[in-house]
Amino acid sequence: MIKETPLQELSKELKILINNQLYSDLEIVCKDGVILFGSRAILAARSKVLDGMLYNGMRETHEKRVKFPNIDSKIFLFVLEFIYTSSITNDSLTFEEAIEIYRVADFLQLSTLQDIIIKFIKCYINKNKQLAPNLLTEVVSSSDTLTHGVLINILIEIIAKNPLDSISFENLSNQALYCLLSARYYRKVQFLTQEYYVLRYVILHAANMISKEAHEIFESKLLRLENLKKTESGNSNETNSELNNFSSNITNHITPLLRFINWHRIDNKIIREIIQPLKIIPDEMLREAYFVTANKRLIFKDNYEITSNPFKFDSAASGKQLIFNDDYSEVSAMVTKPEMMIYQSARSQYIITDSGEHEWDVLIEEIGDASNCYIGICDEYCDFNTFVGNSINAWVFNRQGTCWNNGIFSRYGSEFNVGDTITVHVDMNQRTCAFSVNGKRHPPVNWTNLPSKLYPIVSFRNSGRLRIQANAN
Repeated sequence: MIKETPLQELSKELKILINNQLYSDLEIVCKDGVILFGSRAILAARSKVLDGMLYNGMRETHEKRVKFPNIDSKIFLFVLEFIYTSSITNDSLTFEEAIEIYRVADFLQLSTLQDIIIKFIKCYINKNKQLAPNLLTEVVSSSDTLTHGVLINILIEIIAKNPLDSISFENLSNQALYCLLSARYYRKVQFLTQEYYVLRYVILHAANMISKEAHEIFESKLLRLENLKKTESGNSNETNSELNNFSSNITNHITPLLRFINWHRIDNKIIREIIQPLKIIPDEMLREAYFVTANKRLIFKDNYEITSNPFKFDSAASGKQLIFNDDYSEVSAMVTKPEMMIYQSARSQYIITDSGEHEWDVLIEEIGDASNCYIGICDEYCDFNTFVGNSINAWVFNRQGTCWNNGIFSRYGSEFNVGDTITVHVDMNQRTCAFSVNGKRHPPVNWTNLPSKLYPIVSFRNSGRLRIQANAN
């Protein structure tokens, strides 16, 4: 018999206290009306949020009952188990319950419980990989911004390990496909699927959305590579009336996704004989594809589109309610009720690597009443739907002239307002960041924790409109 460690023994004995009225001095009223029992001292010691509720002068400080109208008793029992024992019994835990526990853990600032739930979710999805595309579709369309980023990262990691064409078109929405491809392109997520088959899937996914007939026609034209080798050429260059019936609709569907295709990984012959005759790729993008495939030895900086603004925003790495202009150089947030205090961020597609100097401008075009904006840098793990100043993954300068990181702020430079231009200066050789307001440069901020890979970021509290561009000087 294996002897229990002291910690295991302590955890086992503390389980006796969970929801035990005899050893409790606090009633916990849940959403479903069920009353649970807990120790005021233990709850406060384990959670800063509960400590604030129970001991810092709030109403619950003077009462023997605390109410959680948005948390079911079954979920809170899991949370109580963690608070008392630093673990949970997940034998019967469902995926939906895990998501709810994650939300409560975030609210109560129980980061270790969040880690436990993330581990459970990864294990669950790995055992049920066939559900990953459906779950990604649900997550990207959900208004639940808290679990949005966490789940998307897990799901993309799992989907990427399987051939893309093994996923039924019905199981992956267009929005989910956009999210998947943008993560692959900008975050360099490795896919098992060859580039031609990624493009083929994008086209057939669009055709399937239009009609069964469109899907059948384009599937017959988009030969598999093994079949292409058996023929002298792919599609005929002659006008095909069947294709023309659907081409414009296909183009409209796929154009936003084509920016994520690495054309240099597709053979020039395939583009010439298979893709071009379909007449669904915009001319400018087709010319670029030929240029890239003809110059495969050319070294491109950070995979950006050749003719585009390298600092433009990445809508897939941004708050869900933000609005972008056509070329993604401008982002707007519109909140009609200032008291709502909604935080949203937009990340640029520009990747700041571990060397060199990088500069860009952010133009303050509009800031709403009772609003604020934040400008700076972030890493790839930043949450785009929470207050960016509290994030350990972001370093920002706000309109009041203060700099923020991980909830710590300090007075830095002059304030800024509508009509001003903020320039961000990042020196990765020295690992420093500085800001200029209308050309007046301030010293580097006293940040000592900048990682080796960063992105430009802007953030709003409520309403505003900002434009990003290369430094004018």
